[in-house]
Amino acid sequence: MRKIQTAQQLEKKRKRNNLILVIVMVALICLSSLGYAIMSRDDNTNTVNTAVYGGVKFEKSGNYWITEINSKLFYFTYLPQEIENATIIGNYSFGDYYQQPVYVVNQNPAVGSISYALQDVALRIQEVCMQGMECSNKDLPVKTCSDKIIIFNNPNLNVTQIKKENNCIYIDGNFFEGVDKLIYRMLNIA
Repeated sequence: MRKIQTAQQLEKKRKRNNLILVIVMVALICLSSLGYAIMSRDDNTNTVNTAVYGGVKFEKSGNYWITEINSKLFYFTYLPQEIENATIIGNYSFGDYYQQPVYVVNQNPAVGSISYALQDVALRIQEVCMQGMECSNKDLPVKTCSDKIIIFNNPNLNVTQIKKENNCIYIDGNFFEGVDKLIYRMLNIA
């Protein structure tokens, strides 16, 4: 049988139970916050969030390295030091494309990077077929190297190389490395 308790005893027991509940909740909150802080710190120490190359600071955001030059953000897949082995032949400048249409042969995901870099410079960026090359889309206009053309040429090449012949830029190998190397050269970073 239960012992009959007075109102005073019941109030005292209720206060004690509430105090225990508050202490448990505060401890749980503190421990979970501490655990989150420790886990977050471990993750951040293993990833590099900033890098500097040639006096230019890059910050990691998602899959991209971002830098700001002349109030414009540039997004790169690779840091300059990661693609130093990519070969680039020729002189390149954003001025070459100022208010000019830029044509692209062999559309691929790397085109987005060059399109973003040239968006405030070029008149437009458009996919075309190159005269003398086989084109899967017969409805595209045909252009020659008298036009400003970026040709994504040979993705199976083991090394990345960029070369310029007349107004044509050929990117071979890893297209993302090639586009990054091209933009770095246009920015005089690498």
